Parts: sequence; structure tokens; C-alpha cells
Amino acid sequence: MTKTIAGAIGILLIVLVSAGTGFVVRHVLPIAPANSEETSADDEPHPSGVTLSEQARKNLDLKTGRIELGDYWRTLSVPGVVIEKPGESMHGVTTPVEGVVEKIFASPGQVVRSGDPLFQLRLTGERLAEAQSELLKTIRDIELVDRELKRIEPLVKDGAVTQRQKLELEYKRRRFEATQQVASQELLALGLSEKQIAQARETGQLVRTFTVRTPERDHHATSVPEEADRPLPKADRCPAEESAFTIEKLLVQRGGLVAAGQNLCDLAEHTMLFVEGQAFEKEVEVIGKAMTNDWPIKAVFEVGDDEDLVREGLRVLYIDNHVIPDSRTVRLYLPLCNEVFSDRPGANGSVYRTWRFKPGQKCRLFIPVKRWTERIVVPSEAVVVEGPDAYVFQASGDSFERRPVHLEYRDADTAIIANDGSIFPGDIIALNNAYQLNLAYKASVEGDKGAGHGHSHG
Repeated sequence: MTKTIAGAIGILLIVLVSAGTGFVVRHVLPIAPANSEETSADDEPHPSGVTLSEQARKNLDLKTGRIELGDYWRTLSVPGVVIEKPGESMHGVTTPVEGVVEKIFASPGQVVRSGDPLFQLRLTGERLAEAQSELLKTIRDIELVDRELKRIEPLVKDGAVTQRQKLELEYKRRRFEATQQVASQELLALGLSEKQIAQARETGQLVRTFTVRTPERDHHATSVPEEADRPLPKADRCPAEESAFTIEKLLVQRGGLVAAGQNLCDLAEHTMLFVEGQAFEKEVEVIGKAMTNDWPIKAVFEVGDDEDLVREGLRVLYIDNHVIPDSRTVRLYLPLCNEVFSDRPGANGSVYRTWRFKPGQKCRLFIPVKRWTERIVVPSEAVVVEGPDAYVFQASGDSFERRPVHLEYRDADTAIIANDGSIFPGDIIALNNAYQLNLAYKASVEGDKGAGHGHSHG
């Protein structure tokens, strides 16, 4: 009996110990994995960058560069077109006299300067001929009176001729001199120059030909106002040598009869032009602020090459004072110093000029709106955005490490990154193809995840 009870107690103790051990193993001690390969791939560290082969770099045309701090303007872009300077760019050349065109000394596109001959006319106007004849007749009358006065001078002293006769001749001479002055003024009004009138006096011959010359330039016309454009850094004025006229259009031909006051040709003075911008009514305040603060404006011209033609440092001279009703836009004007694109030699020392900027040429104006200082300024392609996050890729040996950054502003060309220690001036980053680098980075991460589950679960 006693043995039976002892045996039962022993069996009971064995059962209790076994149950306690199972509880502790299941609920107190952690369960070790059956195989270390079953560890979750999400718990493994991800790669921080991507490594590119030399061929991959070439395929991407990857460009790298050092980060530098700088300033950047956020700009407003408006369309623009080059126009002639109203009242100054075009000059008509008229003839003050009537005549027949005998010679034409210049042709379209040719450079002419003040005083250069343009046309030679054979004079046909009756009034001009009559005025010249009157002048020459008066000159001869004065000569006759002078000879008579010289002849009677000794006779007056001897008493053979009265003093009254001498006084009458002197009075007649003064009357002829007055007539001569009137005739000279009339010839000036009819178009002859003082040099031609003096020549007629000396030779006693009528002026039969007249040369129409390039007019004198107004040197103040090409000066740049203090508040205006200075795209050429070496001067406050457009270069004087480049400020000559060019023949825009001939309006007569040899043998043609022209009347006094008729336009013979058009001259163009494209040394200085205007850029006419067109902005919406709601943008006027922003443009006015740029004009008031004398902020520099950039113009990008369409030239058809791989690289745009850019001119910086332009200023708004004035904004139009009315709104165009149909488009609700306002025009603004910026002076632009022109540049000689080509001077080609012609016959007899002539020069044919082509200007770089031409009326009708289109451009985009970038007007400053807001300025950032001491920021990291990089090309827009150097940054990739994923949701709320932005990244750049920093070069590290053969690899590019993905770095999160604070993107303050971005447009089609430029990105502004805060100088907050995420990257530093002097660091080398990829300047383009950040999007493709990010795709390669994500593919690398996904590949590592797949490799971590490369076994069969039993």
C-alpha cells in the first residue's frame, strides 16, 4: 500500500515538472528561429547609395560638381520682342530741292555716316534757278557800283563830280547788298548750303547739281539713361563707331524726277533698340517693384542654336500707362544696346553691316521677384522629389550616396537647397539625372530585399 502511494506521488511530480517546463518555454523564454535565414529582410540595413560602372556613367552623361553657396533670384517670365526705338531708329532722307536723280551712291544694307553722299540731283526747279540768277545779278551790280565809286573818287576830290553823286552810289550799293542777303537767305530756304552759295558768288556760275548727304546724328540719341539698360559692361553708351546708319530702303531710281520734300530713302540706326515685354495686368506690381529697385533683368533670345543667346543686366525704363483691353496685358520697355554681328566689305570701300539684334526678334524676359542669399544653388536635375522628401546624390568614390535635403524652391532650371548641414559647400554631387540615379537606388534596395527571401519556407 505504502509503495503504491509513493509511486503515484512520483508520477504526479513528473507530470507537474513537465507542464511547468513547457509553460516557461512557451511564455517566458523567446523562441529562437529554426533557421537564421528566416530573419526578416526588412530588419537588414539597406544600401545608402548606388554604384555605377564607367559605362553607366557614360550612358547617363552624368555630370558632377562641387557645391557652392550663392545668391539666386526667383523670376517672373514674360514674353518680349525687339522693337525699334520710337522716333529715333528710323530716319527719312528728303530732298530740299527739285531735280532729276543722276547718281545713287549707296545701296540697301550699306553703312553710311554723317556727311556721306547719298544722291546727286540735277537741279530743275524754276524758283531755285530764279533765286540764283537774282543773287548773281546783284553781285554783278555791286561790282559795277564799286568800280564806279573807285572811278569818281579822285573826281570828287577835284570837284569835278559832286559829293551828292557819290552818296547816291553808296546808297545804291547798300540796297544791292540788302538784296544779296535776301537772295542768299532764299537759296538757303530752297535747300542750297552756305558752301554752295559761296561757291556761286566766287565763280559767278549757277549751281546745277545738288548732293543729298547723310544727316547729322543726334549724339544724345544713343546715350543710355541712368536708369536704363547697361548690357555692355564697358560703356554707359552704345559704341560710337557702331552707331552709323544703314540704308534700309531706296525709294527712287536713277533718272527719276523728284520734288522738293520728297523722301529718297530710309535710314536705320539700330545702335540702340528696345525690348517690348508683355505682362498680365496682375503682374504689374511685381514688375514695378523690380523697376523701382533697379533690379537686373535677363533676356533670353531665340537664335536656333543649342545654346540660347542671353543678355543680362537690362533694366525696365518704363511701363505703359494703359491696359490693352482685349488681352488685359500691359507693355513694358527695356533699352537694349545692339551689337555688330558682321561687317562685310563691298566695292569701293563700302561696308555692309548685319546687326545681332533685329526688330521683330522674340525673347523671354526674366524679371526678379524674390532673392535668396547664401543658399546652395544647383541645377534642377540634381534633385529628385519623392512625396514630401527631396534627395541629391553625393559622390563617394565610385558610389553615389543618397542625401535628404531641404528643397526651398525649384523651377525648370534651378533648385535652391537650404544650407542646413545636410550637405556642405565643397561636397561633390551629381548635377544631373538624379531621377535615374534614384531609380537605380530603389532597384538596388528591392534587389537586396529579394535576396533576403531566397529560400523555401517549410
